[in-house]
Amino acid sequence: MNADSPVDSSLILIARTPSPLILAYFLNVFQGWKIVLVSPIRPRWLPGEVTFHADDDLILRSLFISNWKGGRAGWYYQQFLKYEAVLKSSWASSLIVDGDSVISPRIPYRSVCTTGQAIQRYYNSFCEKCLPDIFPRGRVKKSMITNQMYFVKNELQEMLGAIERQHGDSWMSAIERILLNYTDLSFSEYQLYGGYRLHARKASLQKIKVFRRMDCIDKPITDALRKYHVISFEPQHKTGFLRKIRATGLYSLGMDLG
Repeated sequence: MNADSPVDSSLILIARTPSPLILAYFLNVFQGWKIVLVSPIRPRWLPGEVTFHADDDLILRSLFISNWKGGRAGWYYQQFLKYEAVLKSSWASSLIVDGDSVISPRIPYRSVCTTGQAIQRYYNSFCEKCLPDIFPRGRVKKSMITNQMYFVKNELQEMLGAIERQHGDSWMSAIERILLNYTDLSFSEYQLYGGYRLHARKASLQKIKVFRRMDCIDKPITDALRKYHVISFEPQHKTGFLRKIRATGLYSLGMDLG
């Protein structure tokens, strides 16, 4: 099954360490899409049909890291890269996917996707501080952090413009200042934009199934995507014996993880 290719849209992978296996999957299943890889260095094995952009072409990493005061500089750099990849793309819309993740062609990508879980307070409260007119207290209750999101460029520009008008500063500086003033809060690029689409643009919300520890499961990608809309490989997280047992049990039952 191949994913339908929208007009004037791209699929952008944001990957610190690109995976040949994951990229091959997207080239095979998302045929007709304009595939883009954003990464620090162009891999030698990158197929010619994939467009490449270096991280530094979007945001100069060294300058960002040295100037950023909001904590977790590398973490937020990766999140801002996604916004910049959309803003600087040639396409009207872009499906952004984390570089460690694979999505099913069945995913309702034009909707705002949710895990169905409650969003953590520190993400929700950040959105309320950032755009209080769009995010009245308690309005956003579901997590939209699903390792992927469909971005419409003019809607993202609209949201970032609203942040700049609200705070009288560039959107990056406004986000940094909120994080400095409220150290118990956290920014999520997916939660903020997803919530904006949901409430300012009246996008639909769709529950999807997500499994974030495929590195613990010895199964082919195609098998996993019969159960889940999104899977990811996250070996950088703790992977002890009990975690593998838990992951295996949840996977066998088709239950979400993450």
